[in-house]
Amino acid sequence: MVGRVIVSWLELDSDAQPALQSPADGPPDAAKRELEEFNERTRAALDYPDEH
Repeated sequence: MVGRVIVSWLELDSDAQPALQSPADGPPDAAKRELEEFNERTRAALDYPDEH
């Protein structure tokens, strides 16, 4: 199980956050896809903090 906690929305550049980088080449393709989808949901939460 993977989880993420957003503790602040202080002018974050989501592209500069290490946790939101694409997964390394090690995990299986299915795991990479799931992590990418999780990253996109996190970016959406960072872009629209009033909606979450």
